[in-house]
Amino acid sequence: MAPLILRPDLPLIFPSSLEGFDKPASVFIKDHGLDRLAGIASGSVVFDTSDRILLLQRAAHDSQPGKWESPGGGVEASDQSVLYASARELWEEAGLVGTRIVRVVPVHERGANSALPGLTSSLFPDGDADWEFQNVASYFANRSGSKIFCAFAFQFADVEPGTQVTLDSNEHQGFKWVTEEEMLNERMEDGFEIPIAGRNMKDMLKQAFKIRRESDETQDRSWGKKKEAACVSKSLGHAYMISA
Repeated sequence: MAPLILRPDLPLIFPSSLEGFDKPASVFIKDHGLDRLAGIASGSVVFDTSDRILLLQRAAHDSQPGKWESPGGGVEASDQSVLYASARELWEEAGLVGTRIVRVVPVHERGANSALPGLTSSLFPDGDADWEFQNVASYFANRSGSKIFCAFAFQFADVEPGTQVTLDSNEHQGFKWVTEEEMLNERMEDGFEIPIAGRNMKDMLKQAFKIRRESDETQDRSWGKKKEAACVSKSLGHAYMISA
Protein backbone atom coordinates (compact mmCIF):
# COMPACT_ATOMS: atom_id res chain seq x y z
CA MET A 1 0.00 0.00 0.00
CA ALA A 2 1.23 3.52 -0.77
CA PRO A 3 2.55 5.66 2.10
CA LEU A 4 0.06 7.63 4.12
CA ILE A 5 -0.08 11.38 3.77
CA LEU A 6 -2.19 13.95 5.57
CA ARG A 7 -4.73 15.93 3.65
CA PRO A 8 -5.95 19.06 5.43
CA ASP A 9 -9.08 19.48 3.32
CA LEU A 10 -10.58 16.22 4.62
CA PRO A 11 -11.11 16.76 8.37
CA LEU A 12 -12.30 14.03 10.70
CA ILE A 13 -15.83 14.98 11.73
CA PHE A 14 -17.74 13.45 14.63
CA PRO A 15 -20.66 14.16 17.00
CA SER A 16 -19.94 16.40 19.97
CA SER A 17 -20.60 13.47 22.32
CA LEU A 18 -17.32 11.92 21.12
CA GLU A 19 -15.08 14.88 21.98
CA GLY A 20 -13.78 12.92 24.95
CA PHE A 21 -12.05 10.53 22.52
CA ASP A 22 -10.34 13.35 20.63
CA LYS A 23 -7.09 13.01 22.58
CA PRO A 24 -4.03 10.72 22.56
CA ALA A 25 -4.29 7.40 24.37
CA SER A 26 -1.82 8.50 27.03
CA VAL A 27 -3.92 11.57 27.86
CA PHE A 28 -7.16 9.56 27.76
CA ILE A 29 -5.72 7.02 30.21
CA LYS A 30 -4.45 9.73 32.54
CA ASP A 31 -7.68 11.74 32.44
CA HIS A 32 -9.72 8.70 33.53
CA GLY A 33 -7.32 7.32 36.11
CA LEU A 34 -6.70 4.15 34.10
CA ASP A 35 -3.00 3.90 34.85
CA ARG A 36 -3.22 0.12 35.13
CA LEU A 37 -4.16 -0.16 31.46
CA ALA A 38 -1.42 -1.41 29.15
CA GLY A 39 -3.05 0.33 26.18
CA ILE A 40 -6.18 1.12 24.19
CA ALA A 41 -7.51 -0.51 21.03
CA SER A 42 -9.67 1.40 18.57
CA GLY A 43 -11.94 -0.37 16.08
CA SER A 44 -13.92 0.70 13.02
CA VAL A 45 -17.47 -0.28 12.10
CA VAL A 46 -18.50 0.33 8.50
CA PHE A 47 -21.84 -0.45 6.85
CA ASP A 48 -22.73 -0.13 3.21
CA THR A 49 -26.05 1.41 2.22
CA SER A 50 -27.51 -2.10 1.87
CA ASP A 51 -27.18 -2.58 5.65
CA ARG A 52 -24.24 -4.97 5.41
CA ILE A 53 -21.23 -4.68 7.70
CA LEU A 54 -17.60 -5.05 6.62
CA LEU A 55 -15.75 -8.01 8.14
CA LEU A 56 -12.15 -8.99 7.54
CA GLN A 57 -10.68 -12.50 7.82
CA ARG A 58 -7.57 -12.79 9.98
CA ALA A 59 -4.45 -14.05 8.22
CA ALA A 60 -3.52 -17.72 8.51
CA HIS A 61 -0.24 -16.90 10.25
CA ASP A 62 -1.84 -14.60 12.85
CA SER A 63 -3.54 -15.40 16.13
CA GLN A 64 -7.13 -16.65 15.68
CA PRO A 65 -6.31 -17.61 12.08
CA GLY A 66 -9.24 -17.48 9.68
CA LYS A 67 -11.58 -15.78 12.15
CA TRP A 68 -13.61 -12.73 11.11
CA GLU A 69 -13.61 -9.26 12.68
CA SER A 70 -14.15 -5.59 11.99
CA PRO A 71 -11.06 -3.44 11.26
CA GLY A 72 -9.15 -2.19 14.27
CA GLY A 73 -6.00 -2.33 16.35
CA GLY A 74 -3.95 -0.69 19.03
CA VAL A 75 -3.79 3.07 19.48
CA GLU A 76 -0.16 3.99 18.83
CA ALA A 77 1.88 6.66 20.58
CA SER A 78 2.06 8.56 17.28
CA ASP A 79 -1.75 8.65 16.89
CA GLN A 80 -3.16 12.11 17.55
CA SER A 81 -6.21 10.64 19.22
CA VAL A 82 -8.23 7.52 19.92
CA LEU A 83 -10.58 8.56 17.10
CA TYR A 84 -7.69 9.06 14.69
CA ALA A 85 -6.41 5.55 15.46
CA SER A 86 -9.75 4.08 14.41
CA ALA A 87 -9.59 5.87 11.06
CA ARG A 88 -5.92 4.95 10.59
CA GLU A 89 -6.68 1.27 11.19
CA LEU A 90 -9.57 1.45 8.72
CA TRP A 91 -7.20 2.81 6.09
CA GLU A 92 -4.34 0.42 6.82
CA GLU A 93 -6.46 -2.73 7.05
CA ALA A 94 -9.17 -2.07 4.46
CA GLY A 95 -7.93 0.81 2.29
CA LEU A 96 -10.99 2.89 3.18
CA VAL A 97 -10.78 6.60 4.00
CA GLY A 98 -13.19 7.43 6.79
CA THR A 99 -13.81 11.12 7.49
CA ARG A 100 -17.08 11.01 9.43
CA ILE A 101 -17.63 9.09 12.63
CA VAL A 102 -21.28 8.59 13.54
CA ARG A 103 -21.15 7.04 17.02
CA VAL A 104 -19.29 4.87 19.46
CA VAL A 105 -20.69 1.33 19.45
CA PRO A 106 -21.01 -0.34 22.87
CA VAL A 107 -19.91 -3.93 23.16
CA HIS A 108 -22.92 -4.88 25.29
CA GLU A 109 -26.33 -3.57 26.22
CA ARG A 110 -25.95 -0.33 28.17
CA GLY A 111 -24.99 -1.05 31.75
CA ALA A 112 -24.00 -4.68 31.15
CA ASN A 113 -20.62 -5.91 32.33
CA SER A 114 -18.34 -5.81 29.30
CA ALA A 115 -15.29 -7.25 31.03
CA LEU A 116 -14.04 -10.76 31.49
CA PRO A 117 -14.11 -11.96 35.13
CA GLY A 118 -11.44 -10.26 37.19
CA LEU A 119 -10.40 -7.61 34.70
CA THR A 120 -12.39 -4.73 36.15
CA SER A 121 -11.28 -5.63 39.66
CA SER A 122 -7.68 -5.38 38.45
CA LEU A 123 -8.31 -2.00 36.85
CA PHE A 124 -10.45 -0.67 39.69
CA PRO A 125 -9.16 -2.23 42.92
CA ASP A 126 -11.37 0.08 44.99
CA GLY A 127 -14.44 -1.28 43.24
CA ASP A 128 -15.27 1.98 41.44
CA ALA A 129 -15.73 1.08 37.77
CA ASP A 130 -18.32 3.82 37.14
CA TRP A 131 -16.31 6.03 34.80
CA GLU A 132 -17.53 8.13 31.89
CA PHE A 133 -17.15 5.56 29.12
CA GLN A 134 -17.75 2.39 31.16
CA ASN A 135 -20.86 1.47 29.18
CA VAL A 136 -19.11 1.51 25.83
CA ALA A 137 -15.78 -0.02 26.85
CA SER A 138 -14.58 -3.55 26.31
CA TYR A 139 -11.66 -5.13 28.13
CA PHE A 140 -9.29 -7.91 27.22
CA ALA A 141 -6.01 -9.32 28.49
CA ASN A 142 -2.90 -10.64 26.79
CA ARG A 143 -2.28 -14.39 26.70
CA SER A 144 -0.43 -14.43 30.02
CA GLY A 145 -3.03 -12.22 31.68
CA SER A 146 -0.32 -9.82 32.78
CA LYS A 147 -1.60 -6.86 30.73
CA ILE A 148 -5.09 -5.43 30.39
CA PHE A 149 -6.32 -3.39 27.45
CA CYS A 150 -9.44 -1.32 26.83
CA ALA A 151 -11.17 -1.28 23.45
CA PHE A 152 -13.67 1.00 21.75
CA ALA A 153 -15.42 0.71 18.38
CA PHE A 154 -16.52 3.67 16.26
CA GLN A 155 -19.05 3.57 13.44
CA PHE A 156 -18.15 5.50 10.30
CA ALA A 157 -20.38 6.90 7.58
CA ASP A 158 -21.91 4.43 5.13
CA VAL A 159 -20.18 3.49 1.90
CA GLU A 160 -21.82 2.48 -1.34
CA PRO A 161 -22.13 -1.23 -2.23
CA GLY A 162 -19.15 -2.34 -4.30
CA THR A 163 -16.73 0.09 -2.66
CA GLN A 164 -13.21 -1.21 -3.19
CA VAL A 165 -11.57 -2.80 -0.15
CA THR A 166 -7.78 -3.24 -0.16
CA LEU A 167 -6.37 -5.63 2.43
CA ASP A 168 -3.03 -5.72 4.19
CA SER A 169 -1.97 -9.34 3.60
CA ASN A 170 0.15 -9.29 6.75
CA GLU A 171 -3.04 -9.06 8.81
CA HIS A 172 -6.00 -10.26 6.75
CA GLN A 173 -6.68 -12.67 3.91
CA GLY A 174 -10.27 -11.93 2.92
CA PHE A 175 -13.24 -9.63 3.37
CA LYS A 176 -17.01 -9.82 3.09
CA TRP A 177 -19.97 -7.49 3.44
CA VAL A 178 -22.24 -9.36 5.85
CA THR A 179 -25.93 -9.06 6.79
CA GLU A 180 -27.11 -9.25 10.37
CA GLU A 181 -28.51 -12.76 9.87
CA GLU A 182 -25.26 -13.95 8.32
CA MET A 183 -23.26 -12.51 11.20
CA LEU A 184 -25.50 -14.12 13.81
CA ASN A 185 -25.34 -17.50 12.06
CA GLU A 186 -21.62 -17.08 11.29
CA ARG A 187 -22.43 -18.33 7.83
CA MET A 188 -23.05 -16.57 4.54
CA GLU A 189 -26.21 -17.17 2.56
CA ASP A 190 -24.27 -19.46 0.21
CA GLY A 191 -23.09 -21.60 3.14
CA PHE A 192 -19.59 -20.13 3.45
CA GLU A 193 -18.64 -20.10 7.14
CA ILE A 194 -17.48 -16.89 8.81
CA PRO A 195 -16.51 -17.74 12.41
CA ILE A 196 -16.39 -14.51 14.43
CA ALA A 197 -13.21 -13.68 16.37
CA GLY A 198 -14.41 -13.94 19.94
CA ARG A 199 -17.36 -13.13 22.19
CA ASN A 200 -16.67 -9.40 22.53
CA MET A 201 -16.37 -8.98 18.77
CA LYS A 202 -19.68 -10.74 18.13
CA ASP A 203 -21.42 -8.82 20.91
CA MET A 204 -20.18 -5.53 19.47
CA LEU A 205 -21.40 -6.48 15.98
CA LYS A 206 -24.80 -7.37 17.43
CA GLN A 207 -24.99 -3.95 19.06
CA ALA A 208 -23.93 -2.20 15.85
CA PHE A 209 -26.80 -3.81 13.94
CA LYS A 210 -29.27 -3.24 16.80
CA ILE A 211 -28.46 0.46 17.16
CA ARG A 212 -28.61 0.94 13.40
CA ARG A 213 -31.94 -0.87 13.15
CA GLU A 214 -33.54 1.05 16.01
CA SER A 215 -32.20 4.47 15.13
CA ASP A 216 -34.51 6.98 13.47
CA GLU A 217 -31.54 8.04 11.36
CA THR A 218 -29.37 5.53 9.58
CA GLN A 219 -25.85 6.81 9.64
CA ASP A 220 -24.86 9.17 6.84
CA ARG A 221 -28.38 9.25 5.39
CA SER A 222 -29.28 11.83 8.01
CA TRP A 223 -25.90 13.43 8.62
CA GLY A 224 -26.40 17.14 9.13
CA LYS A 225 -29.99 16.65 10.28
CA LYS A 226 -29.04 15.37 13.72
CA LYS A 227 -29.85 17.56 16.69
CA GLU A 228 -26.38 16.93 18.06
CA ALA A 229 -23.69 19.33 16.91
CA ALA A 230 -20.85 18.02 14.77
CA CYS A 231 -17.22 18.65 15.68
CA VAL A 232 -14.01 18.80 13.70
CA SER A 233 -11.04 17.27 15.44
CA LYS A 234 -8.92 19.76 17.36
CA SER A 235 -5.84 17.54 17.04
CA LEU A 236 -3.28 18.88 14.60
CA GLY A 237 -2.83 16.72 11.54
CA HIS A 238 -6.16 15.02 12.11
CA ALA A 239 -7.25 16.07 8.71
CA TYR A 240 -6.80 12.90 6.84
CA MET A 241 -5.14 9.96 5.27
CA ILE A 242 -5.12 9.23 1.58
CA SER A 243 -2.85 7.16 -0.63
CA ALA A 244 0.07 8.91 -2.23
